[in-house]
Amino acid sequence: MARRANAANADLLEIKDALSSITKDISDLNKTRKDDSITIKKLLETIRSMERIMKEKDEKIVTLERRIEELEQHTRKEDVIVTGIKIIKPYSQVVKGDSAPSTDRDGHDSVETQVLEALNDRGVYLKSEEIEICHTLGKPSENGFQRVIIKLLSRKTKVCMMINAKKLKGTGIYINEHLTKRNADIARTARDLRKRNKIEATWTRDCKIFIKTNEGKVSIVKDSEDLSIFL
Repeated sequence: MARRANAANADLLEIKDALSSITKDISDLNKTRKDDSITIKKLLETIRSMERIMKEKDEKIVTLERRIEELEQHTRKEDVIVTGIKIIKPYSQVVKGDSAPSTDRDGHDSVETQVLEALNDRGVYLKSEEIEICHTLGKPSENGFQRVIIKLLSRKTKVCMMINAKKLKGTGIYINEHLTKRNADIARTARDLRKRNKIEATWTRDCKIFIKTNEGKVSIVKDSEDLSIFL
């Protein structure tokens, strides 16, 4: 009996040692998990902090880009783009106001003279002394038509010119404001919406893009996302 009791005690001690070891392992595991949990929490906090910083930087970049866009557009407020005029042997250099010669060395009219004749003949009256700069943009089309940029000396002249542009309807000649690429893309999207009867009308004034909804509401479009509700 004593021998069996000793054996039982030995087994009990062995079980206690095993339980003690398991308890220690569990304790160590819990501590490791706790440490890992703290580490993960710190990492998550760092990630959230970095996300906030990135968001703030993205917002600053967007603000700066819009500011640059506004400044670029402001420099073009006295400009108009004329299309639909066939320019004969256009000058490669910029032709400036009334200081420019009326013809080139081959006897062809200057870009400015050709544009003035085309517009004045159709009731859109403009004088050479109202022009600061007049020159072609890009390469001519296959049929010889080329875009021409005119920088006017006053915004008042530009406003009158834009109002009179309606007289050119049906002539194939168009006068548009000199928009930045971003604003030109927005205006193009708005025109497409008008053609698809998604909006009633669209136009530009003072280099701002306006739309009139089918419900009659007029608003200024500042970003392409403003048009997403009509797509």
